[in-house]
Amino acid sequence: MPPDVPTPPIAYSDLETLLSAPRLAPFLREASGDEARALEYYEWNGRMASEAMVSVAQLEVVVRNAIDRELRTHFREDARGIPWFMLGWMNERQQNGFDQVRSRLRRDERPNRMRDTRDQIIAGQNFGFWDSLLDRAHQELWNACLHHAFPHSGGNRGRVQDALKKVRTFRNRLAHHDSLRQINILAEMERIFAIGGWVSPAAETWMRQATRWDDVHSECPVKNKDVVVVAARTAWELYLSRGFYVCRSGRYFRDVTHMAFYESLSIRRDVAKILWIRDDVAWTLANATRLVESESRDDRQLGGFIAWALSEESGFSWERSDYQVFKLTRVGEEARGHVQLPSDIPHLTSGRGSAFTQGQRYVSMRSLHTARSTTDLVEE
Repeated sequence: MPPDVPTPPIAYSDLETLLSAPRLAPFLREASGDEARALEYYEWNGRMASEAMVSVAQLEVVVRNAIDRELRTHFREDARGIPWFMLGWMNERQQNGFDQVRSRLRRDERPNRMRDTRDQIIAGQNFGFWDSLLDRAHQELWNACLHHAFPHSGGNRGRVQDALKKVRTFRNRLAHHDSLRQINILAEMERIFAIGGWVSPAAETWMRQATRWDDVHSECPVKNKDVVVVAARTAWELYLSRGFYVCRSGRYFRDVTHMAFYESLSIRRDVAKILWIRDDVAWTLANATRLVESESRDDRQLGGFIAWALSEESGFSWERSDYQVFKLTRVGEEARGHVQLPSDIPHLTSGRGSAFTQGQRYVSMRSLHTARSTTDLVEE
């Protein structure tokens, strides 16, 4: 037999022909024009999407079953012998979804297959259907039973639905093979696990254990602009005091691993590793109490922080009812990924509107280590 001949790697030009230049443009841009790295990045992107999609699918099943269980009880399905979705209470769009699933199942011509069963009809509904049951129009149903499907959520229907809508948006990005460096993957994955925890702490534990998304994430071949530099008027003081960064809910961040602070006309030398992120966090003592009683260590940390932040002791005032919260490493936690630069990086440009950032900017860790001033970061 002839010896095995290694298969030559596919050329970028071949992939460009197969996928189109516009499809690959974001990947080539992230790779700074390096075609070999762009190809590696595209392949990694597929692995990352696949791993994340597993968690999305797990969440969908957990949520679906939790809602189905509560509706089954509320409508006394076992006593009546009639499935809750056949009682005529849903709107036309929702009912059409069930009718379409039933029609598709009835057309299944595989032998010995039981078609149109209750479980198959339930499993056939898409994520959007379960999300739609949490619309404002179903507030009474939420009050009557659906809140029991998310017993650890704090009981706010709108917050639960908003979180599910964001997961659906993330799922669509995954399915369409978009460049994931434009998404804060850590925040999206944490949202998925948090919703699972709203249903059951056991669900969150299982979902976290059933994935290696963080390992795949760390293998990304394109790691330029992996640090977000945030303007830090009071945020720097809060970080030094408690190791947290707080901003408005839904604020957009790229896929980064670290956070640096621009304060007093310089980028501070401590570059913190982002340990976890929570979005849409209710800024109330009731939520703090609920989180402190959680089985999750991260939730307990967050609950304790909220309770402190709302106390007179903190000295901070808060304008919103919901926030996005980052847990960060602190000085001495180099083993967890904290980075301390040789010194602060001064911003030497002066004048109105000349601040390095009034919101956030992205730079590479490599450039922070070599920059003598923020001028060296302009081209990042």
